Formats: sequence, structure tokens, C-alpha cells
Amino acid sequence: MNLKRKFFSFFLVFFAFFLPSNYAIIVDFNALSPAGGAKNLSTQGFDLSSTGSNGFALLAGGTNGCSPACPFNGTTYLFSFNEVTFNLQSGASFSLASFEGAETNQGQTPGGLTASTIQVIGNLAGGGSVSANFGLDFIHDGEGPQNDFQLFTLPGTFVNLTSVTFEGIGGAGRFTMDNVNFDDIQTPEPSVPEASSVVLLGLSILGMGKYCLGNFYKR
Repeated sequence: MNLKRKFFSFFLVFFAFFLPSNYAIIVDFNALSPAGGAKNLSTQGFDLSSTGSNGFALLAGGTNGCSPACPFNGTTYLFSFNEVTFNLQSGASFSLASFEGAETNQGQTPGGLTASTIQVIGNLAGGGSVSANFGLDFIHDGEGPQNDFQLFTLPGTFVNLTSVTFEGIGGAGRFTMDNVNFDDIQTPEPSVPEASSVVLLGLSILGMGKYCLGNFYKR
């Protein structure tokens, strides 16, 4: 590698050290313990809130806290009594790729307590909103062999969001959800690095530069 290429590599490392990058998170609620009604909680970098009178609950599924049985997938999931909004704690924008949704208690039919549709509304960072509706199939057997949760994939318009709301439409509006897949999460703008970090990195680059120049002149 010649001298110019070495210096170019060092500068790439220097700038990459301070540039922001995007990442993804699947909010799966598994870090939380099953609990009764709440209107606010925080998990995995997101704040969840509800303006409904009953808020939401965290369930382990099946007959655990449900009679008749609720959907079951072997993990903790969210039971919404009407709607729930996700906001990133850092205030940065994000995209929504997919989520898993299901009914509430076994034996519910459209028009009862369970919503027939989950409506998703995303607020865009530049203003305005996008929305999509997902119909529930009313197929679940609690702890039986059926796959109680449906996987719903969002259209490509759910990008650069500041918040996203899931709302039950039809019946009493209740629904359950799990494994909310957020991606393209923007890291906050890089803050001014500490002077010691800059000095240390600068000295490293100068030292490598001196080494390269020394080898260059020895030729």
C-alpha cells in the first residue's frame, strides 16, 4: 500500500468514527413482566402511551390472566384495549417494517369485544401521515397448535416517522400485538466529541503518518 492510500485509509477511519449510522429494533416486550392495565411504559428505547380509558396490558397468553383463553405464542405480548402509540425516546425518526397482530379472548367474533381490523397510523417527520389497515382472521386456539398471531407487513410509505399509533377498529376495539419491527432508526446527530478523544485519535493518525513518512524516506 503506498503513502497516499495509507493516509486515505486513516482519514476514512477518522470520519467513520464520528458519522451516525442507522439500526433496527424488534420490540418484543420480553424484557417486561406480565401486568395489568397501564397507560404508559418504556421498553427497548421506545415510550408507549395510550389515551384510552383502559390503556393496555402485558400478557403471557393462553389462560394466563385470560378467560376464555387469549392468543398464545410462548412469549410476553401487548394487549390493547383500543390504541397504543410508540415514540422513540431519542426523538429520532424511524421506519416501521412489520408487526404481529391477533384477536383477544378465544371465541370472540367480529362486532364483539375484539376489533376486526388493526389500523396503523404513522406521523411523518416532514409533516402529514400515512395509514394502513390489517384485518384479523379470528383464528386462534390459545395454547393449542395453531399460529395465533398474523404477520403484517407495512407498505414502503412507513418511513421517516416520528411516531406510530396502532388502533383497533370494529367491536370494542381490543387487539393484541407482538414483535414490532422498527428499522432505519436514525442515531442522534453526533455531539461534539470530548477533547481527549479528538486528541487521542489525532495523535494516533500523526503517529501513523510519521511512521509512513519514515518508511517512505528510507526507500
